[in-house]
Amino acid sequence: LMPFFIVTLVIKEAETAKKILVFSIIGITVGGLYLIYQGLVDHIRAAGFFGHPMTFAGYFCIYLPILFISFLEKKISGRWQWLAGCLFILNSVALMFNSTRGAWLAVAFVVLLILIYYILKCNKLAVLSLIVLIAFGASMSSYQPFIKRLNSITDTKYQSNTERILIWHSAFNMFKDHPVTGVGLGQYKDNYQHKYISHKAKEPKLSHAHNNFMQMLAENGIIGFAGFLTLIFCFIFYSFKRFIEENNPYALMMCVSSLALVLQGMTEYNFGNSAVMKSFWLVQGCLLVLSANWKKSQIARNEDL
Repeated sequence: LMPFFIVTLVIKEAETAKKILVFSIIGITVGGLYLIYQGLVDHIRAAGFFGHPMTFAGYFCIYLPILFISFLEKKISGRWQWLAGCLFILNSVALMFNSTRGAWLAVAFVVLLILIYYILKCNKLAVLSLIVLIAFGASMSSYQPFIKRLNSITDTKYQSNTERILIWHSAFNMFKDHPVTGVGLGQYKDNYQHKYISHKAKEPKLSHAHNNFMQMLAENGIIGFAGFLTLIFCFIFYSFKRFIEENNPYALMMCVSSLALVLQGMTEYNFGNSAVMKSFWLVQGCLLVLSANWKKSQIARNEDL
């Protein structure tokens, strides 16, 4: 959480926050290019510069909605509008080669929500984006590794799916045995592997519940779970409220990037990934500064009128 406080307490100017955000996006795009290279050359589930694909998947959940809104909102991207669109496409292709299904679903759902909103606003670029995304999806229908991975989402016999169900059941058993405070922060791994593991489990070395909500229930009980829900939903609803009241695009970015990460967290414990969460809170801090400056600029403009 520290990057959020550093940014919001130290940085007040919109330009500084925007520079940090831009360089973060550049860093993710460099990693995205390497992901595409790995996918095309090595034909693997690309992890980029990290040991596991889930890390970059978390990054994409944070940044892709921001890039998409930057493309649709010329008033904030200006002459860089089409560059934002190109970066969105490039990193979307990288996400495809990353092959993290939870991130696919999370980003697709959030992008669809954004599209619906801007199409209802009669945004021509949103309509163009819909056409491009449909064409992209149609072109990918002949790419068998993608289709095979996509079909596995609903495959009830696929080991990754069945294993997740088993560990969620184990996490819930921990909660039932320790409903108030859970088994203790950071104690999931030891309790799962030595006490709560299912006899059907084929991956006995798993260290977390692959689900933010189940992880919080198991380790922190109803008290910690309530705190976690309060943090997440207050943050999302606060930013959504600011967006509705002020028509603030930066508040919308805060809302949808948070929502995408939370949705991916239904199948991954991304709140336990320090690299992803540092990036998330850094981005949210920058967006909060930009959101506040946007509000001030709108007030000043109205006073001039």
